[in-house]
Parts: sequence; structure tokens; C-alpha cells
Amino acid sequence: MRFKPKQISLAVGLAFAAGVAGQASALTLDQYDANTINVYLTGSTALDPAIEAYMRVVCASSVDTFGASGIDQTTYRNALENIAQNVQFLGPQTIYSTAAIKQTMYFCQLRNDTTVTDPTLRGKKVLVRKSSGDSGEGIVAGIGAFGGPVFMTSPNTSVLGVNANYGATTVCGTTPTSTVAASGALVAENIYTCTSSNVPVTLKTAPTVVGLADVEPSLINQFLSPQVDLTTSGIQAKNIAANIWGIAVSLPFRNALQKAQSITVGDDTEAGMPSLSKAALLSIISGQIPSVSKLTDSTGTVLSSVAGVTAPANTTFYLVRRPDSSGTNTSIRATLLGEGCTPGVAGMAPIVGNVCGTSSVFVGQGTGNLLDCLTTLNTQNKWGLGFAATTNVPVVNNGIGWRWIKVDGASPSIINSASGKYDIFTEATLEYIGDGSGNPNTGDANANKVVTEMIAQLGQPTVLASINTAKAIQNLAAPNWFSGLVTPGVNAGLFSPPAVLNVANLNTNPTIPYSRSANGANTCQAPEFVKGTINVQVQ
Repeated sequence: MRFKPKQISLAVGLAFAAGVAGQASALTLDQYDANTINVYLTGSTALDPAIEAYMRVVCASSVDTFGASGIDQTTYRNALENIAQNVQFLGPQTIYSTAAIKQTMYFCQLRNDTTVTDPTLRGKKVLVRKSSGDSGEGIVAGIGAFGGPVFMTSPNTSVLGVNANYGATTVCGTTPTSTVAASGALVAENIYTCTSSNVPVTLKTAPTVVGLADVEPSLINQFLSPQVDLTTSGIQAKNIAANIWGIAVSLPFRNALQKAQSITVGDDTEAGMPSLSKAALLSIISGQIPSVSKLTDSTGTVLSSVAGVTAPANTTFYLVRRPDSSGTNTSIRATLLGEGCTPGVAGMAPIVGNVCGTSSVFVGQGTGNLLDCLTTLNTQNKWGLGFAATTNVPVVNNGIGWRWIKVDGASPSIINSASGKYDIFTEATLEYIGDGSGNPNTGDANANKVVTEMIAQLGQPTVLASINTAKAIQNLAAPNWFSGLVTPGVNAGLFSPPAVLNVANLNTNPTIPYSRSANGANTCQAPEFVKGTINVQVQ
């Protein structure tokens, strides 16, 4: 099914206008039955906020969200690698921490209005299951290399009264752990947290699964070992939204940069963000800066010796990266280093260990692991650098926490991405096996329709604006500075960039006029103007 621009624009407008008025009463999971539509997703965690927000747009009255963690990492790892063509996602390290392995379910009744563009889906019950993973897993699942991700199941007990034969996945109790109130186009959310103490571990492979990745399959496949076969007939990769990637640093390093650049140390505003040149950043990420002694100020003074700078605990400069199967990692490799795009370029520094604060190049399986390591470096007074999607917010506790920095003087904000000043972004893709006509072929006709809706709407401004504004205060004194997920210019046929590129307009319509994928998914392509206006003002 194809979506017309006017249809989607109308749906978005109705979503804002209608709010939750006139919708059916909220469901509880005990109403899950054989008629419920099941949709199975896995892959990039950077897209999780968009999935959650999308469900809050298309669900009637409220959505129940179930999150299960505490899954045995050895069982999970072995299951993935055994059934997914033996792809070694993790390399030699055991880096799936128990806390990082999480399954999430969203259960609700779909709205009965044009917010759901396919009228045959309106009013139906749906259970969307998102398996924890990274882009590598999304690629492998999306091309049909295995029957599905590992989902938590409860074979001997029911989930809020759900018959186990329907594949319900966790025992979470009968009362939400927390609730999120409705806001604008978003309905309320009831959140159930399922802990390791009440989650029985049973492996379950799902039907055909839809994969999510931060880049196109052919790019990330270069970094998987062994590589997967992408020649399977019917593989489809659809652009959905663009991630803006930020450079995150430990607080001691941020403070040293501020001092060297004559910025008030401790200033958490956007204006107070220190900057690194793209050339310096490339050198750090490729491992050419193993020691802080390689960093100087403009006078040639070693940065750790500049007056007023607190010297780090040791001279090691720590790079905190993601594994080879990570879309975040691949995005940085391609956009900053040209790795995977141009033969012979300097590659990302290889993993040398797996102890944060000891290994000079530490790998965190998930973004949370990476950012936690930067916070650990803070407590150890060490200098380090990593990268993450800008939907993440610096963790601040009495001043302790990682921080974003600028690149060549530009912060990783949507306004800078829209005006062409900050170009570290990539376009996420959704992968699946098609039916020969380009449509999803999950094995279930209704699930195919839901996936088709997701392709068109996961990247819509209504969904993304709710993510960005909810995470707007990333530099604490500047609430108007924000970043996150945006609609890339390649989708401008459905959603037009604002005519005037300013914070106010991008706040409600986070669409940029550029794309790396104007002629098909291609992260190696430099950002290309597609539709809208180009801001030529130099500031």
C-alpha cells in the first residue's frame, strides 16, 4: 500500500486536533487474543524512542508498555549467534551485560480515525514486540537470515491472564510501575517493568521479523564477521528517519577544553560548549591520540599543563566506542573517517580490552554502556571521548556527567543540521523481505499492513517532535537548544521542511532539507540538498 502526502498530512493534523477524545477505553493485556496483530521488530536501539512515540500516536486512549530485562546473557548471545548464520556480533568479548538485554512490548487498540491511514486496521488490537539489539542484528533479522529474535516467554504461567499459547512474553504484575500522561498527539502510557526475579527465561523464535538499522545493510555488513548474504531475493531497505550523532566526552576533558578555549569552566549552556576540529576528532577516533600529551592549546602548551586545568589521573586518552555490529559505530566510521566508503582510509581504533578506565579503547555493547563508561571516567578523573545519538541526555548529578561538545564550532543541534553547519547524521533504515512488489511479507497480512504504516510514519514530524522536545534540555541552561531524530530531506515528498529554518519552526517540524540517500540508501554520500531552503547566512 502506498501513502499519499495529503493523506498523511491530514492524519497528523487530526492526531493533534483530536488528542484522545472519542477514543475507546484503554485495553489491558488480558484482552490479548488470537485476533491480536503481532509485529516483531529487532535491531537499532537508537530507533526505540521513535517506536514508543509512534505507538502513542496511533493507539487509542493509552498504550501499555512492558519491558523485561535481566535476561541471561550467555543464553541470549548463543541463541543469536547460533541461529543467525553464526554471525559473531560480539567478537571475542562477552559484552552483553545483563542489564543491557531488554525486550519491550507495546499493546493497545489502534485508533479508529485517519491517524491510522489504513482503514482495515482501525480499531484492531496490536502487540508490537521490540527485541534489544543493534543494527547488525536488525540487518540479519530483516533479510530473513533467521526466524526471529529471542523473546522472553512464560510457558507455565499467564501474563495478566494471557494464554501462553499466544506467545505473551513476561510476567510483569497487574499494576503499572509508572505512567506517562497524555500530551498533544500522544496518548497516555502505562509502563510495566519486569525484573529478572519474575521473568522465566525461555527461548522463542518469532515469525519473520522486521529489522531496524542506523544505516543501509550493505554498509554495516562490511563490519560483520562473517558477512551475511545480501543477495536474497526480495530484500527491501526503506529510509525512515535521520539520527543526529553527537560527540560525548568525560567531564574532566570537557572542563579542560573549556579552560583552553577561554570558556567559563562548568558552563553548561550551548554557548559554553567547547569544540574540537573534525581533523582532531578523526585522529582521536582512529587511535592516533593515545596520550593526553598529544593535545595542546594554541600556544603549544600541553593541554593537561595549561594553567587552571586539573591534570588527569594518568596520561592515557580513552576512546569509548561501540562494537562492529553497531549502527552508531558504523555511522561514525562512515561520516567522519570514510571507513567502509573509501579504500585505504584510517579505520576506527580497534578494541583492545573491555575494562572501562583501564582499556584505552573500551567497547560498550549498548549506548548506555558507552555513556556509563564516560561517567566512570569522570569519577576517575580521566579524559575520554565517545559518541551517541543526540536523543540521549547528559546524566548530571551535582555536576558529574558526560557532556556534548561542538565539532568545528557547531553544536549537534537540529538547527545546525538543517542549516548545513553540522553534518554528522545518517539515515536509519527498516529492512524486511518483500513480497515481490516491494511490500512487507511477514507471513501475516495484518502485520504487513502495520509495518507499511510504520515505514511511512515512524519518521513523521509529529512523532519525532515529541521525542526531541521531551529531551530538549541537553545543556541545562539552554532549554531552546535541542537535537535528536529528524525527518531527512529524502522524505520531503511526504513532509516538507519549514520555509524558515529557526528553532521555533524546527521544534514542531524537525525536518532537514538534506539527505545522504537522495538516490537510495547510501551513507557514504555527502549530504545533498533535496527540498526546502538552504540557509547561507554565516554566523
